[in-house]
Amino acid sequence: MQALLSKYNERVSFGKKLYENSRDFYETCNFL
Repeated sequence: MQALLSKYNERVSFGKKLYENSRDFYETCNFL
């Protein structure tokens, strides 16, 4: 159960990182 939870947390943080990166990229494109 604990392993499953940590795997889920890893995915969530990875998703957040992806989202932030894409948002930064989008804002940069809009700026240009």
